[in-house]
Amino acid sequence: MHAPLSVITLNSSTRVHKGTNSSRCGREGDGMKVRNIKDSSSLYAATSVKTAKRYYSEGRFYGIEQFILLHYRPKSSNEGRNIHCNHYCSGRDVTEDELNLSFLPIQNADIIHISSISGTIKSLDLSHCKYVGDVGVKYLRVLKGLTKLNLTGCSRITDASCRVLKENLNRLEELDLSGCNVSDRGIIEVLEGCLYLESISIRNNSSFTDRGLEAIQTNVALMKLLHSLDFAGCREFSNEGLIRLLENEGGVIRNLDLSRCTQIDLGLIGFRRNHSSTNCRVLKLNGLVGICDSTMAWLAEGCGRIQVLDLSDCCTVSDSSLSYLSQGCNRLKTLHLNRCSKLTDEGLSNFIHTAGHHLQSISLRNCAQVMDKTAFEIGKYCEKLKFLDIFGVPKVSDRGLAKIARCCRWLEEVNFSADINALDSSRTARVPRIGKDGVEALGRYCRELKSLKCRGAVKVDTVGVISLSLKCHKLATVSLKYCYQVTNDALIALSRHCHLITDIDLGGCVKISDVGIISLSQGCPDLQNVDLLGLMHITDRCLLALGSGCRKLTRLVLRSCEKVTDAGVVCLIKHCRMLLELDLGNIGGVTDASVHKISSYSLLLRSANFNATEVSLRKVFELDEVLPFASKMPAKLQLRPVQKSIEEFNQYANYHKHLTLHQTILSKCLRGFVRRQKFTRLRNETVMSSIIIQKSFRGYISRRNLRRSRESLSLFYISTLVFTFRYRKMKNIQLAGCQLIQRRVRVFLARIHYRNLKIRERREKESLKEKLAREREILKKEREKEFVKLERGVAHSCATGLVNMFFRHCFSRLKWHYFYGTLLDHNLLKIEVGACLSIQFWWARMLCFVRSRRARDAVIMMQAFGRRFLARLNFLKRFRIYFSSRNHAVI
Repeated sequence: MHAPLSVITLNSSTRVHKGTNSSRCGREGDGMKVRNIKDSSSLYAATSVKTAKRYYSEGRFYGIEQFILLHYRPKSSNEGRNIHCNHYCSGRDVTEDELNLSFLPIQNADIIHISSISGTIKSLDLSHCKYVGDVGVKYLRVLKGLTKLNLTGCSRITDASCRVLKENLNRLEELDLSGCNVSDRGIIEVLEGCLYLESISIRNNSSFTDRGLEAIQTNVALMKLLHSLDFAGCREFSNEGLIRLLENEGGVIRNLDLSRCTQIDLGLIGFRRNHSSTNCRVLKLNGLVGICDSTMAWLAEGCGRIQVLDLSDCCTVSDSSLSYLSQGCNRLKTLHLNRCSKLTDEGLSNFIHTAGHHLQSISLRNCAQVMDKTAFEIGKYCEKLKFLDIFGVPKVSDRGLAKIARCCRWLEEVNFSADINALDSSRTARVPRIGKDGVEALGRYCRELKSLKCRGAVKVDTVGVISLSLKCHKLATVSLKYCYQVTNDALIALSRHCHLITDIDLGGCVKISDVGIISLSQGCPDLQNVDLLGLMHITDRCLLALGSGCRKLTRLVLRSCEKVTDAGVVCLIKHCRMLLELDLGNIGGVTDASVHKISSYSLLLRSANFNATEVSLRKVFELDEVLPFASKMPAKLQLRPVQKSIEEFNQYANYHKHLTLHQTILSKCLRGFVRRQKFTRLRNETVMSSIIIQKSFRGYISRRNLRRSRESLSLFYISTLVFTFRYRKMKNIQLAGCQLIQRRVRVFLARIHYRNLKIRERREKESLKEKLAREREILKKEREKEFVKLERGVAHSCATGLVNMFFRHCFSRLKWHYFYGTLLDHNLLKIEVGACLSIQFWWARMLCFVRSRRARDAVIMMQAFGRRFLARLNFLKRFRIYFSSRNHAVI
């Protein structure tokens, strides 16, 4: 982006005029010090360029990249004052690509200075500079790199300027000569020299005829680059000329604007005769009263790729025209049919059914005969629709809008407002039929909705707005003006779910009070445009909430809010410093106190209304002198925006004020920096001086030592020789001693090594013996364990055999006694029983020894038991023999 161009208007008189008022000036030296009452800043205005240069060198314009110095210089006492321009820039080159000087009172001589410092500029806008003529354009010949030039509204430019453009500005790509006094001859010269033109605009030119069209045709045939033509308002060329242009070179043209060319009717047949003309993308025919059905047929045949078509205010367009158009124009994306009163529901529905599959934007403003059938067809076939404008179409009902919302899910902007200006004058009802159900459908299906305008739709109520806010979180613009059924609950819902709202219009919604506005200000901090026209229940609490929550507010309408007082207005103004428009009309509680605060806080205000208030006329005049961008309207207590040139001047004043402040801060920082640099430099000089002194002193000391060393050189040489001899002798002695010591050390180390070997061998033998002993001991223990196990097994088997034998013998003896029936006496029986008991006792004891693994004791026990047992057997045997002999003797 290029740096802003500051414009300073300097008069040789004592006043700087702004609209109908002026600011006082005072002299200072050879210049004038302009005291700008509007922002309390001082500007220096020079009466000559020399003085301005001196001021610039003194730094009074510090920080300005470039500025234009405009000053009045009278040619003679009888002539009027002419404005002259001198342009100054700061030390570096200007490299801006674009320069916009539109609406400025620039003279021809000023172009010299602009062209001298802007050699690299590529785009220049001199639109509505009414003092610029052929001489000024002649000075532009140095701008060889200019590619875009806008001379709209420069009525003093004639064919001579076109000759300059032909000879010098050969690289132009875009040229706008709308409103200039240029004829066909000038157009021909421009097209002969500027062969690289891509776009040319000749709007509202009464001298443009068929010769100009022939020149355009020649240029297009030669270069094939000119693709954008704007002939809006040119009524002197004929249908034949347009037909020749479209027939021969229509295939190159992509954008064609024929708006308000009322003489054109059959000229569009050229699209049909040239089959390559299908490259046309944008065609604007609004205001052409001669369009008929055959014209639409030619467009359908020759403009098959057209995407944007504007037929607004074409009162002759009918249903049959759309039927012809639908046969070839099937790629339309934007269609404007505003105020086409002959169109009916049937014709529009048939056209959309045939050629509306790619439509993204439809505008049907004030087409009063459109009904739900068209809406049904739009919803059925226009699935990509984003913009829908049915302003002043009252016959579309909730069913039609619901169908559109259900099928067109990408809708972003919807406008079904009533034509409020025609409500009172029209005999037929103009109130929209769309109400709660239609708005609910938009909220249910169109989640991408960003703008909703339903002014005068009295059937829209709170329930519909709440349903809309639940899903449409991207809403930015809401217009509910004169929707009388909307209450505070709707605003509360919007504040909770739609935080991106910037513009809201609630004028005439009489049921809204402070509660809704306070909630809206808390939930939507980005509000910029608020209209509260005629809200009788609004008080100062509402303004306090808007001031604290909506700091970006730029426009506020409070007309006829009777409960608002100075306290609320002052609080609002203190917080909203970006306010540009303020309407306080018909409020009896607003007095001069509010105007006084406006002059202190709202310096950017451009428009204000104090009609039917307690504000005095004197206070409005004072406010007009303070505000830099507003001027008082005559005979009214209103302020309106100033002209652009004065606005540029005041912008420079504000800019210079901030630059002066920053310059002061920078000066303080620079002074501190200079002081620090000076201190650092002095400290470095001191350190360097100390280093030089130390270096000199060290040189003196070294020279003195050298002189002393030279004096004692001979003595040192002799002592060196003696020392060398003694050193060599001592070195030889030390060498012999070292050799002897080395030999002894080697012998000692060899002995130690031999002894270590012997010790190692002995230790290895001892370890081997110990290992063998351990192995023998382990084998011995293993053998003992095996022997013990064997002994225990033998003892156990022997004991078991003896016991078994004993029991077998005892049982056999008992059997023998009882079998033979031999009855022993009482003593013999006792002996047998005792023997059995003793045998059982010894058996149990032996088992105990065996179980406790005392095999040796068990063997001894068995031996003793066996001896006793044999003794008893012998005794019993002898005793039995004795009894048997005795019995035989008795027998």
